[in-house]
Amino acid sequence: MSAPELTSLLWADILFKKVFPRLTMTDLFNLRAASRKCREMVEAYFVEMPVLSLSPYAHKFPRHHFAVLARCCSNLREVKLAGCDFLTTSLLSELFSRNHKITTLILDKTTNLESSCLQHVIIDCKNLKVLRLSECVWVTVGCLDALTLHHQSLEEVDLSYCTAVSSHHSLNFFLSKLPKLRSLRLGGLLCLDSTLSMVLTFCRELEMLDLSHGQSSSERVKELIEGLPKLKYVDLRSHTFLDSKYTKEGLKILGWKRNKIIVLTNLTYEHQWTIRIALPF
Repeated sequence: MSAPELTSLLWADILFKKVFPRLTMTDLFNLRAASRKCREMVEAYFVEMPVLSLSPYAHKFPRHHFAVLARCCSNLREVKLAGCDFLTTSLLSELFSRNHKITTLILDKTTNLESSCLQHVIIDCKNLKVLRLSECVWVTVGCLDALTLHHQSLEEVDLSYCTAVSSHHSLNFFLSKLPKLRSLRLGGLLCLDSTLSMVLTFCRELEMLDLSHGQSSSERVKELIEGLPKLKYVDLRSHTFLDSKYTKEGLKILGWKRNKIIVLTNLTYEHQWTIRIALPF
């Protein structure tokens, strides 16, 4: 099909719903370059596009292409940019300034950013449910305080290896404001007794807890296993206990008795599928 024949089809009812969602981002930008009409059509699709996922192109997506997306996209619900090294604070801020309906934001392993890039998300995206910032060393205590003030309906949070907020009282306050939280990842962080106590007291809907490669009190972990009624999965891989009251194997047995999965080592393929079935998110 030629470009004129393609652009003659109904854009909204056929192309935008049936065809373009099946194309890769590379395909879309190649089509955009075919003609002036194709450019108009693809950019019109970007305006309506609900999901932006660039993680597959993390190290090879042209920055000027992202600038086009930042300028055009205004209806995004899910933004998945894990590992995208090409991102800058200014480009990301421009994207977020036009998209106030974001419910899922994944920025894991983005390195060249500043916490100010989240300003529009924090203030304007009132329906944010999923926030993943694993290994984002640019996340600051001030950023966490702002999230605490504006977002108390989060259901999934990943702050693994966000070292600036490790063992800080702001983390405790943040967790105390998340009664709907279902999944919490704090891998690589020092979790004080007060932090885990906040989880036990306020995060009663929690189903998944990741403490891998971190440090905490074994007694507090035991209290979580016993005290959170919906908790199904606890990741303790390479976790260090700061006391010797309980062993990892002992906690694993305790979890087994309570129908909870306690992970101590790397998972086999079969175990991964078991957990995937138990935890649909």
